[in-house]
Amino acid sequence: MGKTTRFHFSIPVRRVLGLLLACLLAVASAGGALAAGGSKNTVSRSIAIVFDNSGSMYMQGNKAWCRATYAIEVFASMMNDGDTLQVYPMYPVTSQGRDYSSLNPVSVSGGGDISVIRDIYTPYAGDTPIETINDAYTSLQRSTADERWLIVLTDGAEFFENGEGLGSETADRLSQVLTACTQGANVLYLGIDAVAVMPQVESSQAYQYYADKASSSTDVLSKLTEMCNMIFGRDELAQAGSQFSFDVSMKKLILFVQGSGIGDVTLKDASGASVGNPSLEYFPRYSEQGAGDGIGNGGFGVDTSLSGYIAIYDAGLDAGSYALSYSGDVSNVSIYYEPDVDLVANLTDGNGEVVSASSELYPGTYYINYGLADRDGNLTASPLLGSTSYRVTYSINGEEKTAASDQSGRIALELQEGDVLDGRISVTYLSGYSITKDSSQLGWPQGGFHISARPAGTLELQVSGGASSYPLSQLEDFPYSVRFLYNGSPLTGQALERVSLSAALEGGNAGCTAVPDAEGCTVSLNYAGSAAETTCGTYTLHLQASYTDEYGVTAQSQETALSFSVEDDGLPLSMEVEGSGYYVISKLAEDEPLRAVLSLGGVPMTDEQLDAAAVTVEGDGLSFQIEPLYGQSAYAVRIVGDGAAVPGKYTLRFHAASSDQIGREITADASKKVELSNYPLWLRFLIFFLLLFLIIALILFYLSRKILPKKIGINSAQTLFTVNGDVVQGAAKCTFTGGGKKQGTLLITTPPYSGSPLVKGGFNLRLQAVSPRRLKSARRRALVTQVIPVNASTLSSLSIGTHTMTRSEESGEVFWAFDGKPIPGPSAPSSFEIGGKPSCVFVGDTITGDSFTLTVQLQFK
Repeated sequence: MGKTTRFHFSIPVRRVLGLLLACLLAVASAGGALAAGGSKNTVSRSIAIVFDNSGSMYMQGNKAWCRATYAIEVFASMMNDGDTLQVYPMYPVTSQGRDYSSLNPVSVSGGGDISVIRDIYTPYAGDTPIETINDAYTSLQRSTADERWLIVLTDGAEFFENGEGLGSETADRLSQVLTACTQGANVLYLGIDAVAVMPQVESSQAYQYYADKASSSTDVLSKLTEMCNMIFGRDELAQAGSQFSFDVSMKKLILFVQGSGIGDVTLKDASGASVGNPSLEYFPRYSEQGAGDGIGNGGFGVDTSLSGYIAIYDAGLDAGSYALSYSGDVSNVSIYYEPDVDLVANLTDGNGEVVSASSELYPGTYYINYGLADRDGNLTASPLLGSTSYRVTYSINGEEKTAASDQSGRIALELQEGDVLDGRISVTYLSGYSITKDSSQLGWPQGGFHISARPAGTLELQVSGGASSYPLSQLEDFPYSVRFLYNGSPLTGQALERVSLSAALEGGNAGCTAVPDAEGCTVSLNYAGSAAETTCGTYTLHLQASYTDEYGVTAQSQETALSFSVEDDGLPLSMEVEGSGYYVISKLAEDEPLRAVLSLGGVPMTDEQLDAAAVTVEGDGLSFQIEPLYGQSAYAVRIVGDGAAVPGKYTLRFHAASSDQIGREITADASKKVELSNYPLWLRFLIFFLLLFLIIALILFYLSRKILPKKIGINSAQTLFTVNGDVVQGAAKCTFTGGGKKQGTLLITTPPYSGSPLVKGGFNLRLQAVSPRRLKSARRRALVTQVIPVNASTLSSLSIGTHTMTRSEESGEVFWAFDGKPIPGPSAPSSFEIGGKPSCVFVGDTITGDSFTLTVQLQFK
């Protein structure tokens, strides 16, 4: 070993840690714009550890080598998936049957088998070559990981270069080498024991440098674990043991239980339920391999207390209390955590509404609100986050401003029309772990938020009251109530003072008046001077308003048109005149007077209304007495019996005048025909009824006179003429005299027969009326007073209805009978009635032996 040199930190440890973590975690960002619960980007890491396996690490009884390999093994077990760790020994080593060197390092991956580290054996251990650092850095530069980390782990007081000891130049040369490494990687330096050299390094802006010292080899594990936490953004939970809790959700939790015989490790939540299996379990243990020949002469020591259990939970854990149970002899429990928090922020307007990228922004007050939130989006100020430091950088029209705070908060901005807002925000917590979001990650629109001219809102009129039809007498009794809504909300208080309402009435001559009230405006309709002067008909009320808001922007409402009608509800005056209309001049003063009955709108007048009315009568020079009939809504009109009242017929013209409820004059007219006479009316009726009786008697006398039917004929369809049994065509002859008279004759004769002039016959009836004139002609009957056969010499029998005349001859003597009774001759008187449709049959025989028959049916018409 060379000369021991002591170095002191030129930068406070916490400050350096903060700078380093800020660099490490600058790539972590949220995916949502100004929204809670964004997720951070996944970062891959390539880690190179320069392992000082020089002879000083294996000096007689020295356990530093054992503690260093154990610390590296623990470090490797805490890596994330996708991370790689390579161990660059200063002297070649073997492990599990393979050879390794600074040009062929020991390599392990996060989540993979890391037991190769425990089995590292150094065949030969010499001085401390500085070239191993360059080998590790050169190899690290070929990595494509998101982050590159170089860790130098040494107890060297003097470094060698090209086999020559650097002596007092060690610190400067080591500083030069490490400064060069910070141009392409983050560099962590850990000096073991008090003799380790401490370099002075100025890092570049892109990468960070951090140096610390383990006062003794027993501190190597804790110091290297701190560096591990710095790299992976973790911290150690204070007061860890079998019971612990945290008040913020966790992204990852690493349990490190040290002791001997550790097993049956179980993690349970507050309800006693197991939180599940860890994603990785590992049992680190001390190494016994050590080193062979060289400096130290193989007299190294072994720290058998180095063993434990490591479990990684990366499925996420809720805030709460947890219990850790295990078996074995436990010497220490360490819990390392990664809080599941994200930087959240939003931009709100003066009403507290969140602004999005698509929001239209107008001049006013806005707030940038920021803080850390757990995975459920709830803001948290958990002590487990350590000291927080927020930095908000925003620009308005390109002028950048920065605000810093050690806690969440908000920044008020006054933005004017035409302003453009852009910015970014970052937070550092724990030991410098940070999240940064620029404007694109905040979800702000391309080019930032633009403040537009504030547009006019929507002004609406809400009209109630009024009517669709107004009685003229009540036009002013039903006003309209107008309320004003701006963007859907009613305007009240001082806002109403900035409203202007225009009200105009179209149609007729009525008017309107708008008067502000506590809730809006009242619009009343007005008469044109008076109700009587106001025109009835259809009107349209046009309403339109304007409103100037608190920003000076004026909005105009749509015009509201309300149509209504004004109906003339003046009550009409009507009059009816009642009375007999016939007066005896001598009794004018005694007879009932005429009554002029008045009504308003079909309703009888009150006595007061009757007094306000006036009735006049004119009637061809007659004089009248007129007086009101109270309680009867009428006036009594009596004709005065003076010299002008002479017999005759008169037309009386009545005229009534009054005023309706609107004040207009209303009139009614009626007329009545009256007759003045010297005689009472009953005498005229008596004469009339006597004359009427006489006329009725004459009519009855006339209708009761007996007359024959108007016509008597034969039914041709029921007429048959046969000769010797053969039908002879032809129409029987029918002659009727006396139609409508008291007496007459009916002559029926056979049709002409060319075969024999002797073949002829018929009958002649003398008829006398027996039915009154009032009967219809077809229902009248006739009395047969004489039946006279035609060509009686050929007659055998003659039937007239039910009556029969027969001729018989005996011993050359001719006998005649009628209805079986002898008669003196064929023309003897008879007395029987016929009517309706009697059948008649003439049967005869000529002297030449021809027999013939004539059958006819008489028909009264």
